[in-house]
Amino acid sequence: MASIFLDKERELRLDLTALENFHELTGVNLVTDGFTKETLTPKNIKAFLWCGLAQDSPDLTLADVGRLVGLDNMNVVSDAILSLSQGGESPLPESGPSASSTQA
Repeated sequence: MASIFLDKERELRLDLTALENFHELTGVNLVTDGFTKETLTPKNIKAFLWCGLAQDSPDLTLADVGRLVGLDNMNVVSDAILSLSQGGESPLPESGPSASSTQA
C-alpha cells in the first residue's frame, strides 16, 4: 500500500483483486509482465489508479480518476505506479504463516 496525493491523500493498494481487475480492464498482466514505459498509457494509468483506489473508495469511478490526474501531477502518478508495480509493493506476503506456501 502507498499513499498518493490526488485531490486528497489516498491509499493505493495493489492486492490480487486490484491486479485481477487491472488485467481484465487492460489485458496487461502485472504479475508476469510488470509495467513498462510502453504500457504506461493514459488508459492504463487511469485503470491502474481506479483498481488500486476502488477498495478504499468504492464510489470512485473511472471517470472520477481521470479527472484527478492531469499534466500537473502526471509525473508523480507515473513514478508511483512504476515503483509499486516493479517491487515497491508485493501483493503476496513476504513472511508469516502462509508465506511459505505462496513463494517459490
